Amino acid sequence: MGNPYLAAAAIMLGMGAMQFGFGLFGLYVPTRLTAEGVSPFVTSLVVTGWSLGFLLGCRFAPGAIAALGHVRAFAVSAALLAAVALVFALPPHAGMW
Repeated sequence: MGNPYLAAAAIMLGMGAMQFGFGLFGLYVPTRLTAEGVSPFVTSLVVTGWSLGFLLGCRFAPGAIAALGHVRAFAVSAALLAAVALVFALPPHAGMW
């Protein structure tokens, strides 16, 4: 049987990495939209939507963890975050962001 503290540390490290990535996107998105000439109002809507999505994820994540288990819920969260990161590589369009 493995050390439960080591398992918890791995999860916390993974969540810390995801939070770090979230913070980087919080800086990247408004900077990129401003550089592309998008209006400040639309930029603020995109950033607000990003934060609202994070809030909704915090609200519904406990149910996903209860239904799927923490490993599968973490894998789904990481996969969604990777897919969103790939969308950001597409040509800039505020509606897609």
